[in-house]
Amino acid sequence: TRGTRYATDQSRKLVSTLIPENVLNRLAAQRGDAMLGVRIPQCCIMFCSLEPQVLLKSRPPLEVFDLLDEIFEAFDSAVEKHGMYKYQH
Repeated sequence: TRGTRYATDQSRKLVSTLIPENVLNRLAAQRGDAMLGVRIPQCCIMFCSLEPQVLLKSRPPLEVFDLLDEIFEAFDSAVEKHGMYKYQH
């Protein structure tokens, strides 16, 4: 039905924001109980915390938003420049 298709499309959109498209395609093509995985020769995991938070809390919200936007744009540019995949949670 039309409602079911809409719900399925919405579910796919949500999942695609969390899982890269190439992984979703492999999952869709997978048969049986085989493990889904690949060898990744190099991996970098970065955790980020902005300090001191008291300075951020004292700034107007729009200024903090602009600062965070600038930081994440720089991360996104580096990811794109080096052909990496970014997962944020």
